[in-house]
Amino acid sequence: MERDVFKNELKSKEHEWKSERITLKAERDAFKSERDILKSEREVYKSERDILKAERDVFKSDRDMFKVERDAFKSERDIFKAEKDVFKSERDIFKAERNVFKSERDVFKVERDTFKFERHF
Repeated sequence: MERDVFKNELKSKEHEWKSERITLKAERDAFKSERDILKSEREVYKSERDILKAERDVFKSDRDMFKVERDAFKSERDIFKAEKDVFKSERDIFKAERNVFKSERDVFKVERDTFKFERHF
């Protein structure tokens, strides 16, 4: 009888251990699944980060291209300003030459009038 009680207790303990083992295996599998989910989420976040980095690089490239274009426009503007200054200088030279020719014409008119006046007397 004592032996039967011992056997029953042993079977009960074995059953309990089996249940615990099954429970622990289920918990382990649940943790593995959770770990796999976390790994997948991490991969998703890494992919999103890589996409954001790529977008940032595109924006940086766009910004750099706009800077180059801006510098090109500034250079063109400076060239146009220099050309405008050259044209102004040429205009001033032409005005000065015109004034010289007017002065020479006035001198010739005075000489002509003087010559006419002298011939008349």
